[in-house]
Amino acid sequence: MLRTKASEVEDGEQEERMSRFIKCYDDEYHERMVFMAKKSMAIERFNNQKLLPIVENVVRLSTCLRNEASILRSSAPTDLNTPADLKEIYSSLCKVSLAEVILFNRKRSGEAERLKTEDFVKGSVNDVVDEDISHTLSKFERHLCKSHFRIETRGKSLKRGRRVSILLTKEMKENLNTLLRLQSKLQIESKYVFMRPSGRKPYRGNDVLKEATEKAKVTHASRITSTSLRKQLETLSQFLNLTESSQDILATFMGHDIRTHREYYRLPEGTLEVAKVSKILHQLNMGKITQTDAAQLHGNQTIIGNYSIYI
Repeated sequence: MLRTKASEVEDGEQEERMSRFIKCYDDEYHERMVFMAKKSMAIERFNNQKLLPIVENVVRLSTCLRNEASILRSSAPTDLNTPADLKEIYSSLCKVSLAEVILFNRKRSGEAERLKTEDFVKGSVNDVVDEDISHTLSKFERHLCKSHFRIETRGKSLKRGRRVSILLTKEMKENLNTLLRLQSKLQIESKYVFMRPSGRKPYRGNDVLKEATEKAKVTHASRITSTSLRKQLETLSQFLNLTESSQDILATFMGHDIRTHREYYRLPEGTLEVAKVSKILHQLNMGKITQTDAAQLHGNQTIIGNYSIYI
């Protein structure tokens, strides 16, 4: 502004001084200001204590959610329920199911809560596993492909249209099917699976996860968030000594951008995510990830039931 005024009154000396000042400002701004801001942020990150969820608490929460979902699912179909009862059952099952999906998959809360009905219906039919691919999997991994379901939904980056994979056990899938049946009975019209019984938006993932931790009465409940759960998976998976290809599969499932060009030169990611990632997720949710190594992940393991499959 001063340079412009100097130019208007034809004050060449003042205009030259302002031009020199602007040049010095532009040259030193990054070094003096941006550098200090980045340094301050780096110090803050360094001093910020990173507390991950305690594994025992995650196991406790996972068990509580699974048991509560089973009770709610079994009480939903009765004809004796009044609309008010059905609405309460739907609301409770909706929150429990959303919390369970976030906890099991370690997904961002926003990605899970915005799961659309059409995406769930499309993914409810398991992909047919190619026979040649099936031969490369262990017996245990083939069982996982049959007992787990993979759903694809859109991530937060709508411009890029990034796909987000969500894995469901048979029980989780039945929970969501029950939700859709209750939505029909209660005449809840929405494109979202986890829609509130009254409102225009689905339940918030972080809110239902917080409510679930309080009900489960876990210690250090504040550590259990969708972000901290993702960090826990990233940290504890290092104990597995995964191969580079397994790391890539897990990273793709988590939504990380690494070596994207390799996605075009590997086996179909749907089968690999179900077979490999679900195994890691089960180990983590049952608190046994530190007892597992890479060799065990590629071998056969004892199967007990549809969910509690590790001994």
